[in-house]
This record gives sequence, structure tokens and C-alpha cells, in this order.
Amino acid sequence: MKTKDDRDLAAGYAKSLFIEAGPDGACDRALADLKAVADSFKLKDPIWQTLQSPAIEQKEKTQALEAALARQLEPLVLALVKTLLARGRLRLLPGIAGRLAALMDESAGIMRAGVSAAFPLSQDQAAALQNKLESFSGKKVVLEIKEAPDLIGGLAVKAGDHYFENSFKLKVRRLREALAGG
Repeated sequence: MKTKDDRDLAAGYAKSLFIEAGPDGACDRALADLKAVADSFKLKDPIWQTLQSPAIEQKEKTQALEAALARQLEPLVLALVKTLLARGRLRLLPGIAGRLAALMDESAGIMRAGVSAAFPLSQDQAAALQNKLESFSGKKVVLEIKEAPDLIGGLAVKAGDHYFENSFKLKVRRLREALAGG
């Protein structure tokens, strides 16, 4: 998403979808549908380019969208996509999907933690990190681990609004700053 306005709009649409879908599993189905549509949009599927063409009448676009997706999507998601199409906001689809997933996690007491590690973590190391973060946050933590060799050694963790880093790269940077300042 390109602008703060787009992020805010996506958050508003996601919140509305979250409220409308309710707690009975419809939100899970809506999220799955929304992710599929957003992935298709991000891959620049020809249907999305056609639907955004100013040369095609809005009524024809809506009919084409319904013909292509009506049987595949939850009615709530189809209504949202039609609204976005009518308002020229299809670009918001990936951001809405991401924000809806975050709202669902928040509602379930889940916190996702992005972990960048210089080397692959063993299962024991990942479990220990997960337990530590759960103790710290009081929430169920889901680790999303990726390898980041540029850290040289150690790891960096982004969990909610918190960022922790204990990497060799950070220590070298701090040493360089201390030497330059002293």
C-alpha cells in the first residue's frame, strides 16, 4: 500500500468486514477468500486490469466481476470487492486482507512475532524464544522465522510494537558509533 490514506482506508474496510463476518467462522472463510482475491490482484491477473480500465462502463465491470467470482466468494467478500471496484479502490485488497488477519489475531489473543536470525534456529531455540515472548506479552505467540545472514550472528525480533535486536551487526554498528564519537 502506498499511502497512509490507503492504509487507513484498508483498516476501515477490514474492521467493517470483521464486524459483519462475526465470530462463527465466517471471518475465517472471508479471510481465505479475501487473500485469494488479493493474491490474484497482486499477480496482475488480466481480469483486474480489465476491471480497472476507464474504457469499460461501471455496469459492465460489475457484471464481469459477478460472473467471474460470484460462485467462488463468500457473499460478504463479493460485496466488498464490488464496493472497492465501484470506488476505484481495488488496490486496497492486499492491505485489507493483511489488516483483517491482524484483527482476527488480536481478537484471538495471538501476537505474531517476526524473527530474523543469522542462522536457522533449532526447534528448542524457537520454542524457548516463543515461551519468552509469551511470558513477556501475556499472549499466544506465533513465530514467523526467516534467515537473515546479514545479521552475521544473533537475531532481531519484531513483536507487536516492540523491536529487540541482539546481533553482531548491531554490536559492530554501536562500536563504530562509539569510536567515531570518541
